[in-house]
Amino acid sequence: MRSETSALSDLSDDAGQTPLLEDVFGYNLKRAYLIVQADFRRALGDQDLGPRVFSALSLFVQFPDITQSGLARMPGIERSGLVALVDDLQARGYVERTEVPGDRRDQAAMVQSGSTA
Repeated sequence: MRSETSALSDLSDDAGQTPLLEDVFGYNLKRAYLIVQADFRRALGDQDLGPRVFSALSLFVQFPDITQSGLARMPGIERSGLVALVDDLQARGYVERTEVPGDRRDQAAMVQSGSTA
């Protein structure tokens, strides 16, 4: 992967001047991400849910009978990473794990009734 300095030098004009930082696509993309992230956190208030955890919870609400393996395939989260994510949701009282009939290796996570998810 090229360094940021190398990428900036590729953008220099004939006079050898580097463009202002605001003209660099990566800089603007990062700024946009920070604005969206701040808005996301403001919208959730004191729930302290990151985008990954919120996305997983949203999918559990939308697909109530989905297994953890099925959920891991949807947003492209590694199954091992999903276990920690579901652990977090379960500790917060949002979901509860249940057995999947016919497959002892997999578990489903269902939104707990009465949770504010």
